[in-house]
Amino acid sequence: MAGFGLYHLLILRLLINFNITDKTKLHNLIFLGLTRLKAPTAQEVISFIRTKKGVRSLFIDEKINELISFGLIDEDLQVKDKGREVYYKLVSALKYQPLLRNCVEISLARYDNLESINEEVNSFLPVRKKSPGEKVSLVKIWGY
Repeated sequence: MAGFGLYHLLILRLLINFNITDKTKLHNLIFLGLTRLKAPTAQEVISFIRTKKGVRSLFIDEKINELISFGLIDEDLQVKDKGREVYYKLVSALKYQPLLRNCVEISLARYDNLESINEEVNSFLPVRKKSPGEKVSLVKIWGY
């Protein structure tokens, strides 16, 4: 499992704790978490593309596919026993990650209606201004 990192753990955490089975919600949730960062690090700056249901990141897709190839999750985003084992061994590395904290706070606030995550992303002005297929720049959101 060479190259296992922050986003792999973040995705596992969100899948385990919030039972997200829709890739769109996962992309949108991570996007909202990133928009709330005050001072993002270089590894947190990733690209998103506008879709009909919100945003999508090829980077996040790559991390999901890697988790599938590592045998930690299946195609339906269900975490396998091996994925839970790896997650629980490495979870302490996420303790102070602001991105994780943001994603967890958003998920907890909308736990009864995770569909509202997609709605919030679609109503987010920088996303609304873009047509499907256009890049949504988080750099402009952060003011850089």
